[in-house]
Amino acid sequence: MLARVTSSKDSLIKYFWHIPVVPSPANTTNCALWARSGKREALEKLAEELKANGHFARLLQVDLAYHSELMGVIGEEYEELLKSGFASLGGSSDVSIFSSVTGLKQTTTTDALYWKTNMVSPVRFDKALNEMISDEKAPNYLIEIGPSGALAGPISQILKALPNSDGISYSPSWARGQAAGKTIFDLAGRLFVAGHDIILRSVNQYTNTKTLIYLPNYTWNHSVKYWHENASNKDWRFKQFVNHELRGSKVIGTTWKSPTWRKLLNLIDVPWLKDHKMGSDVLMPGA
Repeated sequence: MLARVTSSKDSLIKYFWHIPVVPSPANTTNCALWARSGKREALEKLAEELKANGHFARLLQVDLAYHSELMGVIGEEYEELLKSGFASLGGSSDVSIFSSVTGLKQTTTTDALYWKTNMVSPVRFDKALNEMISDEKAPNYLIEIGPSGALAGPISQILKALPNSDGISYSPSWARGQAAGKTIFDLAGRLFVAGHDIILRSVNQYTNTKTLIYLPNYTWNHSVKYWHENASNKDWRFKQFVNHELRGSKVIGTTWKSPTWRKLLNLIDVPWLKDHKMGSDVLMPGA
């Protein structure tokens, strides 16, 4: 099991002086995170003692005592499986590894023995991150590859304790309870906004589209018609009379039993009306 404790370093030394754990550094609030692997019974007893003395402590949702001597037997088998089942890919001069096993920059290719040692050794994450930030090719954006963003707190404390960490951002690649696809897209978006060289075509996985040809003919079924046309539309499509210069046209939608006609008279259209005047006013004949 794993237990997590949050409190000041000085107040916890008496509990952890004999245990090979590596806490995150104290920040301005003199608060540190401590993690301890061990047997459940021992961790439960330790957590109760810590809580009784006013410290925050809880068991993590991890069933194996990673990074402790209790992983020794599994570690040996793990090393043998790595040797027999995986081939070394070699190193790359473009990629630097800062080991949480040694806390230093890795100068050799990681092999099966290294990963076994990683499983049974305390995590020197604090020292490794310090080394990486202090390197001449230090990054300005940290990305946690994992299922929950569990290192957000320790990373924040470590960066606050470093004098040369201004301008360094952090983002998780996943968050507990959220869809992995969405969080990956969110991460790509944050990197793009921060000015990093993100190939959005690769992120969105665009593909070249092609026109489908030689498709089989579709057998249309016209036995039932679902088209409904109202009276107004039929009046407009099947006009029986042209527009009369005086009477106009039947108002669309009115019944033929009592039709209504509409016309906007304009002397430009019917100039002969000008011949019917009373004084200077043009009048409609018969009005």
